[in-house]
Amino acid sequence: MRKSHNQNSPVKTPTEEQFDATEMIAGFPLPSIQRALAYVGMLDSRDDIKNVSDGLRCPAHQALRVLEELERRGFVTKLKKAKHWDLTQRGRALAYYWKPPRKLHPAIEREDTDIACIESFGSTPCFILRGTPDNEDVFEDAFLDVGVNVQYENERLIEINVVLPHDYEEPESNAAIESTVYIGIAEAKVILAGLQTAITRAEKELARRAAKNERNEKKPARRKVK
Repeated sequence: MRKSHNQNSPVKTPTEEQFDATEMIAGFPLPSIQRALAYVGMLDSRDDIKNVSDGLRCPAHQALRVLEELERRGFVTKLKKAKHWDLTQRGRALAYYWKPPRKLHPAIEREDTDIACIESFGSTPCFILRGTPDNEDVFEDAFLDVGVNVQYENERLIEINVVLPHDYEEPESNAAIESTVYIGIAEAKVILAGLQTAITRAEKELARRAAKNERNEKKPARRKVK
C-alpha cells in the first residue's frame, strides 16, 4: 500500500482541521468531494467506487482515480477487501465536520421603485422546531408571512418571513423577523406544487389517525384479571 504524503504529519482534530473550499482533488472541488465521502466506509457490503461515482456523478474509472488521489492526500485508506476504503481521521473531518463557506450575494437596492417596496399577502401560524439545552425537541410558536418585495435588484421578489411574536395575546402588535428568504416565480411554483402534494398526504394521514382513534374507542374495555 502506498504511503500518503502527509502520513508522518500530526493529525489535527476535526475542530482544528482547516480546508480550502477552492481546492480541487482529481478535478473536483472540495465541497463535491465532501458529499462523495459521505458513504465511504459505511457498510460491509459496500462498493466504495460506486459510492464515489454516485456522489460525483462520474464514471467508475474516474471515481477510482479520485479515491487513489484521496488516499495519496491522506483522506482515505485502501482496505484488503476489493472496492473497500476507509476514512482516515482527516477524511472524517472533511466528510462530517467541515462547513464550507456560505455563498453570499450583495443586496443592491433599487432606486426607481414607483410602488410600495413591500406588500404582504398572507400570514399564518407555524411551528419552529427547536433543540433545548438538554437535547430535547420542542416547538416554538411563530408566524409565516408571504409577500412581494421589489426593493432589491434581483428577480427573486417573493419574500417569506419567519416572524416571532413577543406578545402572544396580540402577536401582530409586537413581533420580530427571525429570518427572511427570497424566491423567484419559477421557484415559488415548484414549492406550490409541493405544498399541494403535501396537503394531500397530510389530509390522508389525519384521516388515518382519526379512523384509528375511532376504532380504538369502539374496542371493548379489557377486564383486569385478578
